Amino acid sequence: VYEEESDYGLTPLHLAIINGSSLDITILLLDKWLDVSENRKRDRIESLIRANQFTDKTEERKTLLLYLFFLFDEETQQIDDDFSQSESMRYFVSINWLKGIFLVINMYPTVTKSLDLHTNIMADFLSVVGKRCHLKTMSTVIQNEPELLENVYTLPEAHA
Repeated sequence: VYEEESDYGLTPLHLAIINGSSLDITILLLDKWLDVSENRKRDRIESLIRANQFTDKTEERKTLLLYLFFLFDEETQQIDDDFSQSESMRYFVSINWLKGIFLVINMYPTVTKSLDLHTNIMADFLSVVGKRCHLKTMSTVIQNEPELLENVYTLPEAHA
């Protein structure tokens, strides 16, 4: 149902946006809509931004959609704009949108360095990243936190 479109190319998410649904409902539908890989593209996000223009409650959804747009904008990716990645992360954290947070981490694992997480919570953070992100993302996150492995020693190999 989240990838089905009407004759006009509208999904349930588009209709919810046009009808002025709350940010919570929009995020709930957006979570499922983004599960479809075809929707994780600039032009698909632009279609949501256009749908948002039909409602008078646009500011909070407009902000959400613009930060999402930055993640999938090829020009932003080519610039490797840390600002937009970090800003997107901060915004998604501020609205408690977990899928958005993990989209940023999966696409830009180095952004986690800007979070300044205390070492005491790093194990919990890495556990969640390990469950929700790709293995390559997990590896990059760990590589960007060398102090985590500072005092780790390898055991000598046992001789058979």
